[in-house]
Amino acid sequence: MFLDPNKNVIIALEMWGTIIGLVFMVTIVIIGKVNRRMNRRIAGLELIVSTLLLTHAFFMILDGTTVPILVGLLHISIILRMGFCYFAVCEFNAYLWTTIRKDCDKRIYYWVLAVYVINTIEILLLVLSVRYHFYYYLDAQNHLQYGPLFVLSPALAFLSMLIELGIVIWYRSRWEKNGLFLHLFYLIIPIIGGVLEFFFPQFPFVNFFLFVDGIVMFMGTQQSTSRYFEEQQQKLFESQIDILRSQIGPHFLFNCLSTIKYLCKKDPKQASEAVVDLSFFLRTNLDALDRKTCIPFEKELEHTQNYIALEMRRFIDKIHVEYDLQEHTFLLPPLTIQPLVENAIKHGISKKEEGGTIWISSRRIGNQIRVVIRDDGVGFEPAQKKEDGHAHLGMANVQERLKLMCKGHIEVKSKPGKGTEVTVVVPVGGDSNGYISS
Repeated sequence: MFLDPNKNVIIALEMWGTIIGLVFMVTIVIIGKVNRRMNRRIAGLELIVSTLLLTHAFFMILDGTTVPILVGLLHISIILRMGFCYFAVCEFNAYLWTTIRKDCDKRIYYWVLAVYVINTIEILLLVLSVRYHFYYYLDAQNHLQYGPLFVLSPALAFLSMLIELGIVIWYRSRWEKNGLFLHLFYLIIPIIGGVLEFFFPQFPFVNFFLFVDGIVMFMGTQQSTSRYFEEQQQKLFESQIDILRSQIGPHFLFNCLSTIKYLCKKDPKQASEAVVDLSFFLRTNLDALDRKTCIPFEKELEHTQNYIALEMRRFIDKIHVEYDLQEHTFLLPPLTIQPLVENAIKHGISKKEEGGTIWISSRRIGNQIRVVIRDDGVGFEPAQKKEDGHAHLGMANVQERLKLMCKGHIEVKSKPGKGTEVTVVVPVGGDSNGYISS
Protein backbone atom coordinates (compact mmCIF):
# COMPACT_ATOMS: atom_id res chain seq x y z
CA MET A 1 0.00 0.00 0.00
CA PHE A 2 2.90 2.37 0.81
CA LEU A 3 6.21 2.75 -0.91
CA ASP A 4 8.93 1.42 1.42
CA PRO A 5 11.21 4.51 1.20
CA ASN A 6 8.35 6.69 2.45
CA LYS A 7 7.37 4.54 5.40
CA ASN A 8 10.03 5.66 7.85
CA VAL A 9 9.45 9.33 7.03
CA ILE A 10 5.69 9.05 7.52
CA ILE A 11 6.10 7.07 10.77
CA ALA A 12 8.56 9.65 12.12
CA LEU A 13 6.24 12.52 11.21
CA GLU A 14 3.28 10.80 12.89
CA MET A 15 5.28 10.11 16.03
CA TRP A 16 6.32 13.74 16.25
CA GLY A 17 2.74 14.78 15.54
CA THR A 18 1.59 12.57 18.42
CA ILE A 19 4.03 14.22 20.84
CA ILE A 20 3.11 17.75 19.71
CA GLY A 21 -0.62 16.96 19.94
CA LEU A 22 -0.23 15.65 23.50
CA VAL A 23 1.71 18.79 24.46
CA PHE A 24 -1.15 20.90 23.05
CA MET A 25 -3.67 18.81 25.01
CA VAL A 26 -1.82 19.25 28.31
CA THR A 27 -1.46 22.99 27.67
CA ILE A 28 -5.20 23.34 27.00
CA VAL A 29 -6.00 21.42 30.19
CA ILE A 30 -3.73 23.72 32.20
CA ILE A 31 -5.19 26.94 30.77
CA GLY A 32 -8.68 25.43 30.58
CA LYS A 33 -10.00 27.21 33.68
CA VAL A 34 -11.50 29.92 31.50
CA ASN A 35 -14.17 27.77 29.90
CA ARG A 36 -13.78 24.31 31.34
CA ARG A 37 -16.44 22.49 29.35
CA MET A 38 -15.43 23.88 25.96
CA ASN A 39 -11.71 23.48 26.59
CA ARG A 40 -12.28 19.89 27.67
CA ARG A 41 -13.79 19.25 24.25
CA ILE A 42 -10.85 20.84 22.43
CA ALA A 43 -8.40 18.89 24.62
CA GLY A 44 -10.37 15.76 23.71
CA LEU A 45 -9.93 16.58 20.03
CA GLU A 46 -6.17 16.92 20.52
CA LEU A 47 -6.05 13.57 22.34
CA ILE A 48 -8.05 11.83 19.60
CA VAL A 49 -5.88 13.25 16.80
CA SER A 50 -2.70 12.27 18.69
CA THR A 51 -3.98 8.73 19.21
CA LEU A 52 -5.03 8.56 15.56
CA LEU A 53 -1.50 9.45 14.42
CA LEU A 54 0.04 6.96 16.84
CA THR A 55 -2.19 4.04 15.83
CA HIS A 56 -1.60 4.71 12.14
CA ALA A 57 2.15 4.71 12.74
CA PHE A 58 1.82 1.30 14.42
CA PHE A 59 -0.31 0.09 11.52
CA MET A 60 2.44 1.01 9.08
CA ILE A 61 5.00 -0.83 11.19
CA LEU A 62 2.85 -3.96 11.53
CA ASP A 63 1.35 -4.09 8.02
CA GLY A 64 2.39 -7.37 6.37
CA THR A 65 3.62 -8.99 9.59
CA THR A 66 3.55 -12.78 9.82
CA VAL A 67 3.89 -13.08 13.61
CA PRO A 68 0.49 -14.30 14.94
CA ILE A 69 0.37 -12.06 18.00
CA LEU A 70 1.33 -9.04 15.89
CA VAL A 71 -1.47 -9.84 13.42
CA GLY A 72 -3.90 -9.32 16.30
CA LEU A 73 -2.22 -5.99 17.08
CA LEU A 74 -2.48 -5.11 13.38
CA HIS A 75 -6.26 -5.60 13.52
CA ILE A 76 -6.41 -3.42 16.65
CA SER A 77 -4.34 -0.65 15.04
CA ILE A 78 -6.60 -0.63 11.94
CA ILE A 79 -9.77 -0.48 14.03
CA LEU A 80 -8.36 2.26 16.25
CA ARG A 81 -7.05 4.29 13.31
CA MET A 82 -10.40 4.24 11.50
CA GLY A 83 -12.39 4.43 14.74
CA PHE A 84 -10.59 7.53 15.96
CA CYS A 85 -11.51 9.26 12.70
CA TYR A 86 -15.15 8.74 13.68
CA PHE A 87 -14.42 9.77 17.27
CA ALA A 88 -12.88 13.02 15.98
CA VAL A 89 -16.12 13.80 14.13
CA CYS A 90 -18.17 12.97 17.26
CA GLU A 91 -15.92 15.04 19.54
CA PHE A 92 -16.22 18.07 17.27
CA ASN A 93 -19.97 17.47 17.26
CA ALA A 94 -19.90 17.50 21.08
CA TYR A 95 -17.86 20.71 20.97
CA LEU A 96 -20.48 22.33 18.73
CA TRP A 97 -23.25 21.15 21.02
CA THR A 98 -21.46 22.65 24.02
CA THR A 99 -21.33 25.96 22.17
CA ILE A 100 -24.94 26.15 20.96
CA ARG A 101 -26.90 24.13 23.53
CA LYS A 102 -28.23 27.12 25.51
CA ASP A 103 -30.40 28.40 22.67
CA CYS A 104 -30.41 25.43 20.32
CA ASP A 105 -33.29 25.13 17.86
CA LYS A 106 -35.07 21.77 18.19
CA ARG A 107 -34.38 20.96 14.55
CA ILE A 108 -30.66 21.55 15.05
CA TYR A 109 -30.76 19.18 18.04
CA TYR A 110 -31.94 16.38 15.73
CA TRP A 111 -29.13 17.12 13.28
CA VAL A 112 -26.60 16.93 16.12
CA LEU A 113 -28.14 13.62 17.16
CA ALA A 114 -27.98 12.41 13.54
CA VAL A 115 -24.18 12.84 13.53
CA TYR A 116 -23.89 10.57 16.56
CA VAL A 117 -26.17 7.97 14.95
CA ILE A 118 -24.19 7.98 11.69
CA ASN A 119 -20.87 7.52 13.45
CA THR A 120 -22.28 4.83 15.74
CA ILE A 121 -23.23 2.90 12.59
CA GLU A 122 -19.71 3.48 11.24
CA ILE A 123 -18.11 2.09 14.41
CA LEU A 124 -20.46 -0.91 14.42
CA LEU A 125 -19.62 -1.77 10.79
CA LEU A 126 -15.92 -1.32 11.54
CA VAL A 127 -15.97 -3.75 14.48
CA LEU A 128 -18.00 -6.31 12.49
CA SER A 129 -15.44 -6.03 9.70
CA VAL A 130 -13.01 -8.14 11.74
CA ARG A 131 -15.31 -11.11 11.03
CA TYR A 132 -17.42 -10.11 8.03
CA HIS A 133 -14.93 -7.87 6.12
CA PHE A 134 -17.41 -5.03 5.53
CA TYR A 135 -14.81 -2.28 5.64
CA TYR A 136 -11.50 -4.13 5.44
CA TYR A 137 -9.72 -7.47 5.57
CA LEU A 138 -6.17 -8.76 5.57
CA ASP A 139 -4.98 -10.69 2.50
CA ALA A 140 -2.78 -13.78 2.56
CA GLN A 141 0.31 -11.63 3.19
CA ASN A 142 -1.49 -9.74 6.01
CA HIS A 143 -1.68 -6.52 4.04
CA LEU A 144 -4.70 -4.26 4.44
CA GLN A 145 -7.36 -4.54 1.73
CA TYR A 146 -10.63 -2.62 1.64
CA GLY A 147 -13.95 -4.48 1.84
CA PRO A 148 -17.05 -4.10 -0.38
CA LEU A 149 -18.71 -1.57 1.94
CA PHE A 150 -15.62 0.54 2.56
CA VAL A 151 -16.98 3.29 0.34
CA LEU A 152 -19.56 3.90 3.08
CA SER A 153 -16.82 4.94 5.51
CA PRO A 154 -15.69 8.15 3.76
CA ALA A 155 -19.23 8.78 2.46
CA LEU A 156 -20.82 8.70 5.94
CA ALA A 157 -17.93 10.69 7.43
CA PHE A 158 -18.36 13.25 4.64
CA LEU A 159 -22.12 13.41 5.41
CA SER A 160 -21.43 13.94 9.11
CA MET A 161 -19.04 16.79 8.41
CA LEU A 162 -21.49 18.40 5.98
CA ILE A 163 -24.11 18.38 8.76
CA GLU A 164 -21.61 19.97 11.16
CA LEU A 165 -20.67 22.51 8.49
CA GLY A 166 -24.36 23.40 8.15
CA ILE A 167 -24.64 23.85 11.94
CA VAL A 168 -21.60 26.15 11.99
CA ILE A 169 -23.04 28.26 9.17
CA TRP A 170 -26.49 28.31 10.83
CA TYR A 171 -24.98 29.69 14.06
CA ARG A 172 -22.37 31.84 12.33
CA SER A 173 -23.48 34.94 14.27
CA ARG A 174 -22.36 33.25 17.51
CA TRP A 175 -18.69 33.46 16.56
CA GLU A 176 -16.51 36.40 15.70
CA LYS A 177 -15.05 36.51 12.20
CA ASN A 178 -11.87 34.67 13.24
CA GLY A 179 -13.85 32.07 15.20
CA LEU A 180 -16.11 31.36 12.23
CA PHE A 181 -13.07 30.94 9.99
CA LEU A 182 -11.47 28.48 12.44
CA HIS A 183 -14.59 26.32 12.62
CA LEU A 184 -15.03 26.26 8.84
CA PHE A 185 -11.32 25.51 8.40
CA TYR A 186 -11.57 22.59 10.85
CA LEU A 187 -14.34 20.97 8.83
CA ILE A 188 -13.23 21.73 5.27
CA ILE A 189 -9.56 20.72 5.58
CA PRO A 190 -10.23 17.02 6.43
CA ILE A 191 -12.69 16.83 3.53
CA ILE A 192 -9.94 18.05 1.20
CA GLY A 193 -7.59 15.53 2.83
CA GLY A 194 -10.06 12.72 2.13
CA VAL A 195 -10.29 13.68 -1.54
CA LEU A 196 -6.48 13.81 -1.87
CA GLU A 197 -6.09 10.46 -0.10
CA PHE A 198 -8.58 8.90 -2.53
CA PHE A 199 -6.34 9.84 -5.48
CA PHE A 200 -3.01 9.38 -3.66
CA PRO A 201 -3.56 6.51 -1.19
CA GLN A 202 0.15 6.17 -0.50
CA PHE A 203 0.08 9.18 1.87
CA PRO A 204 -2.26 9.61 4.91
CA PHE A 205 -3.51 13.12 4.07
CA VAL A 206 -6.48 12.90 6.45
CA ASN A 207 -4.21 12.21 9.43
CA PHE A 208 -1.94 15.15 8.77
CA PHE A 209 -4.78 17.50 7.92
CA LEU A 210 -6.45 16.57 11.20
CA PHE A 211 -3.12 17.35 12.89
CA VAL A 212 -3.15 20.78 11.22
CA ASP A 213 -6.72 21.16 12.51
CA GLY A 214 -5.42 20.45 16.00
CA ILE A 215 -2.83 23.21 15.67
CA VAL A 216 -5.48 25.66 14.41
CA MET A 217 -7.88 24.80 17.25
CA PHE A 218 -5.04 25.16 19.76
CA MET A 219 -4.17 28.60 18.41
CA GLY A 220 -7.84 29.54 18.54
CA THR A 221 -8.02 28.44 22.17
CA GLN A 222 -4.96 30.50 23.04
CA GLN A 223 -6.45 33.52 21.31
CA SER A 224 -9.83 33.21 23.02
CA THR A 225 -8.14 32.70 26.41
CA SER A 226 -6.02 35.82 25.92
CA ARG A 227 -9.09 37.80 24.87
CA TYR A 228 -11.02 36.50 27.88
CA PHE A 229 -8.35 37.69 30.32
CA GLU A 230 -8.20 41.07 28.61
CA GLU A 231 -11.96 41.42 28.98
CA GLN A 232 -11.78 40.36 32.63
CA GLN A 233 -9.05 42.93 33.32
CA GLN A 234 -11.15 45.60 31.64
CA LYS A 235 -14.19 44.63 33.73
CA LEU A 236 -12.06 44.71 36.87
CA PHE A 237 -10.71 48.15 36.02
CA GLU A 238 -14.19 49.50 35.31
CA SER A 239 -15.55 48.07 38.56
CA GLN A 240 -12.66 49.64 40.47
CA ILE A 241 -13.43 53.00 38.87
CA ASP A 242 -17.11 52.63 39.83
CA ILE A 243 -16.35 51.73 43.43
CA LEU A 244 -13.85 54.56 43.70
CA ARG A 245 -16.40 57.08 42.46
CA SER A 246 -18.97 55.82 44.95
CA GLN A 247 -16.49 55.91 47.87
CA ILE A 248 -15.20 59.46 47.36
CA GLY A 249 -18.37 61.09 46.10
CA PRO A 250 -18.89 64.80 46.71
CA HIS A 251 -21.52 64.21 49.42
CA PHE A 252 -19.20 62.04 51.47
CA LEU A 253 -16.30 64.50 51.19
CA PHE A 254 -18.56 67.42 52.03
CA ASN A 255 -19.88 65.66 55.13
CA CYS A 256 -16.36 64.70 56.28
CA LEU A 257 -14.99 68.22 55.77
CA SER A 258 -18.00 69.73 57.55
CA THR A 259 -17.39 67.41 60.50
CA ILE A 260 -13.68 68.29 60.57
CA LYS A 261 -14.53 72.01 60.43
CA TYR A 262 -16.85 71.61 63.39
CA LEU A 263 -14.24 69.63 65.35
CA CYS A 264 -11.55 72.25 64.69
CA LYS A 265 -13.51 74.60 66.98
CA LYS A 266 -14.95 72.04 69.35
CA ASP A 267 -12.10 69.49 69.73
CA PRO A 268 -8.90 70.20 67.74
CA LYS A 269 -7.36 66.85 68.73
CA GLN A 270 -10.38 64.99 67.31
CA ALA A 271 -10.16 67.17 64.19
CA SER A 272 -6.51 66.19 63.71
CA GLU A 273 -7.34 62.50 64.05
CA ALA A 274 -10.22 62.89 61.60
CA VAL A 275 -7.86 64.44 59.02
CA VAL A 276 -5.48 61.47 59.42
CA ASP A 277 -8.37 58.99 59.04
CA LEU A 278 -9.65 60.79 55.94
CA SER A 279 -6.19 60.90 54.34
CA PHE A 280 -5.67 57.18 54.95
CA PHE A 281 -9.14 56.46 53.60
CA LEU A 282 -8.59 58.44 50.38
CA ARG A 283 -5.10 57.03 49.82
CA THR A 284 -6.33 53.45 50.19
CA ASN A 285 -9.10 54.09 47.68
CA LEU A 286 -6.65 55.53 45.17
CA ASP A 287 -4.20 52.65 45.70
CA ALA A 288 -7.01 50.17 44.99
CA LEU A 289 -7.43 51.69 41.52
CA ASP A 290 -4.10 50.25 40.33
CA ARG A 291 -4.18 46.99 42.26
CA LYS A 292 -4.85 43.82 40.25
CA THR A 293 -4.42 41.32 43.08
CA CYS A 294 -6.02 40.64 46.43
CA ILE A 295 -4.82 42.13 49.72
CA PRO A 296 -4.57 40.76 53.29
CA PHE A 297 -7.82 40.85 55.24
CA GLU A 298 -6.16 42.88 58.00
CA LYS A 299 -5.32 45.66 55.53
CA GLU A 300 -8.93 45.77 54.31
CA LEU A 301 -10.10 45.76 57.94
CA GLU A 302 -7.83 48.72 58.75
CA HIS A 303 -9.32 50.65 55.83
CA THR A 304 -12.82 49.79 57.05
CA GLN A 305 -11.98 50.98 60.55
CA ASN A 306 -10.74 54.33 59.16
CA TYR A 307 -14.09 54.72 57.43
CA ILE A 308 -16.03 53.76 60.58
CA ALA A 309 -14.01 56.28 62.62
CA LEU A 310 -15.01 59.04 60.19
CA GLU A 311 -18.69 58.09 60.34
CA MET A 312 -18.67 57.80 64.14
CA ARG A 313 -17.66 61.44 64.32
CA ARG A 314 -20.65 62.35 62.19
CA PHE A 315 -23.18 60.13 63.95
CA ILE A 316 -22.07 60.64 67.55
CA ASP A 317 -23.19 57.79 69.86
CA LYS A 318 -25.36 56.28 67.11
CA ILE A 319 -22.91 53.80 65.58
CA HIS A 320 -21.58 50.85 67.57
CA VAL A 321 -19.30 48.18 66.11
CA GLU A 322 -18.49 44.76 67.53
CA TYR A 323 -15.88 42.36 66.17
CA ASP A 324 -15.59 38.58 66.29
CA LEU A 325 -12.59 37.84 64.09
CA GLN A 326 -11.55 34.21 64.27
CA GLU A 327 -9.73 34.12 60.94
CA HIS A 328 -7.18 36.72 59.82
CA THR A 329 -4.71 35.07 57.45
CA PHE A 330 -6.47 35.26 54.11
CA LEU A 331 -6.69 37.51 51.09
CA LEU A 332 -9.60 39.24 49.43
CA PRO A 333 -10.13 42.02 46.85
CA PRO A 334 -9.52 45.58 48.07
CA LEU A 335 -12.65 47.60 48.89
CA THR A 336 -14.72 44.54 49.73
CA ILE A 337 -15.68 44.95 53.40
CA GLN A 338 -15.72 48.76 53.59
CA PRO A 339 -18.45 49.31 50.95
CA LEU A 340 -20.66 46.75 52.70
CA VAL A 341 -20.14 48.47 56.06
CA GLU A 342 -20.94 51.77 54.35
CA ASN A 343 -24.21 50.27 53.09
CA ALA A 344 -25.01 49.09 56.62
CA ILE A 345 -24.51 52.60 57.99
CA LYS A 346 -25.99 54.63 55.15
CA HIS A 347 -29.02 52.47 54.34
CA GLY A 348 -29.54 50.74 57.67
CA ILE A 349 -28.41 52.31 60.92
CA SER A 350 -28.57 55.99 59.91
CA LYS A 351 -32.25 55.53 59.04
CA LYS A 352 -33.02 54.79 62.70
CA GLU A 353 -33.24 57.71 65.10
CA GLU A 354 -31.51 55.81 67.88
CA GLY A 355 -28.80 54.40 65.61
CA GLY A 356 -27.67 50.79 65.86
CA THR A 357 -24.90 48.21 65.93
CA ILE A 358 -22.77 46.57 63.26
CA TRP A 359 -21.24 43.15 63.87
CA ILE A 360 -18.22 42.12 61.82
CA SER A 361 -17.07 38.51 62.09
CA SER A 362 -14.75 36.18 60.18
CA ARG A 363 -14.30 32.44 60.40
CA ARG A 364 -13.22 29.51 58.33
CA ILE A 365 -15.83 26.86 57.56
CA GLY A 366 -14.51 23.91 55.56
CA ASN A 367 -12.80 25.22 52.44
CA GLN A 368 -14.37 28.68 52.72
CA ILE A 369 -13.63 31.90 54.57
CA ARG A 370 -16.86 33.64 55.57
CA VAL A 371 -16.86 37.31 56.58
CA VAL A 372 -20.23 38.45 57.93
CA ILE A 373 -21.34 42.09 58.15
CA ARG A 374 -24.59 42.26 60.13
CA ASP A 375 -26.56 45.29 61.29
CA ASP A 376 -29.78 45.93 63.20
CA GLY A 377 -30.87 48.77 60.92
CA VAL A 378 -34.14 49.23 59.07
CA GLY A 379 -33.52 46.30 56.71
CA PHE A 380 -35.23 45.83 53.35
CA GLU A 381 -37.12 43.29 51.31
CA PRO A 382 -34.48 41.44 49.20
CA ALA A 383 -37.04 40.57 46.52
CA GLN A 384 -37.80 44.23 45.87
CA LYS A 385 -35.31 46.53 44.18
CA LYS A 386 -34.84 49.69 46.17
CA GLU A 387 -35.50 52.98 44.44
CA ASP A 388 -32.13 54.22 45.61
CA GLY A 389 -29.92 51.98 43.52
CA HIS A 390 -26.60 53.02 45.09
CA ALA A 391 -26.60 50.22 47.66
CA HIS A 392 -27.43 47.65 45.01
CA LEU A 393 -24.78 49.08 42.67
CA GLY A 394 -22.12 48.92 45.40
CA MET A 395 -23.07 45.37 46.33
CA ALA A 396 -23.11 44.29 42.68
CA ASN A 397 -19.67 45.85 42.26
CA VAL A 398 -18.29 43.92 45.22
CA GLN A 399 -19.89 40.74 43.86
CA GLU A 400 -18.30 41.29 40.44
CA ARG A 401 -14.80 41.87 41.83
CA LEU A 402 -15.06 38.88 44.17
CA LYS A 403 -15.96 36.70 41.20
CA LEU A 404 -13.19 38.07 38.97
CA MET A 405 -10.38 38.16 41.52
CA CYS A 406 -10.94 35.15 43.78
CA LYS A 407 -14.01 33.25 42.57
CA GLY A 408 -15.91 34.33 45.64
CA HIS A 409 -19.44 35.65 46.10
CA ILE A 410 -21.73 37.39 48.58
CA GLU A 411 -24.92 36.21 50.25
CA VAL A 412 -27.54 38.69 51.42
CA LYS A 413 -30.27 38.23 54.01
CA SER A 414 -32.50 41.06 55.17
CA LYS A 415 -35.82 41.62 56.90
CA PRO A 416 -37.63 44.95 57.12
CA GLY A 417 -37.41 46.32 60.65
CA LYS A 418 -34.87 43.70 61.74
CA GLY A 419 -31.69 44.47 59.82
CA THR A 420 -29.42 43.05 57.14
CA GLU A 421 -26.74 40.38 57.02
CA VAL A 422 -24.23 40.24 54.17
CA THR A 423 -21.76 37.34 53.99
CA VAL A 424 -18.60 37.52 51.90
CA VAL A 425 -17.60 33.98 50.87
CA VAL A 426 -14.04 33.46 49.69
CA PRO A 427 -12.70 29.99 48.76
CA VAL A 428 -9.56 28.75 50.49
CA GLY A 429 -6.82 28.06 47.96
CA GLY A 430 -6.67 29.54 44.49
CA ASP A 431 -4.29 29.92 41.60
CA SER A 432 -1.30 32.01 40.65
CA ASN A 433 -2.80 35.37 41.49
CA GLY A 434 -2.49 34.49 45.14
CA TYR A 435 -6.19 34.84 45.70
CA ILE A 436 -6.24 33.08 49.05
CA SER A 437 -3.72 31.72 51.46
CA SER A 438 -4.79 28.66 53.37
